[in-house]
Amino acid sequence: MKDKKKIYYVILGLTLLWLSGGSLHAEPMRTTENLRGEIVMLPSSAPEPGQFILVSFVMVAPEAEVIASVATYDDPQTRRSIDYLELYDEAGSLLLVSWVDSFGIRRTAMDRGLLQEEASRLEGVLVLLQEGTPA
Repeated sequence: MKDKKKIYYVILGLTLLWLSGGSLHAEPMRTTENLRGEIVMLPSSAPEPGQFILVSFVMVAPEAEVIASVATYDDPQTRRSIDYLELYDEAGSLLLVSWVDSFGIRRTAMDRGLLQEEASRLEGVLVLLQEGTPA
């Protein structure tokens, strides 16, 4: 009986939305490429990476073996020196992006495969983490 109520609520909600002239559509995700040339899905709130200028690309190699790479970018329209960051693993897969939004709040999205407790592989879909704080 409980499931029937849920179905009725969903139908009622969709009907009210339709009658009120509202629109239902999924917001498209942005895409980018990792260092391997593979497509990676970004949250729609992530900025277009092409709007930034590459400031640095650093390979992290604590013992002569590269374990990660970090690319930092600047938006010349802001006073901050770093506005966008990408973190890659040793194989060139994009693990994380972080940026400062138009309100000055730091946002971060991480590969969904890393967030799952029993993750065995990267998924190529970055999901937005909890709300940030002003940068």
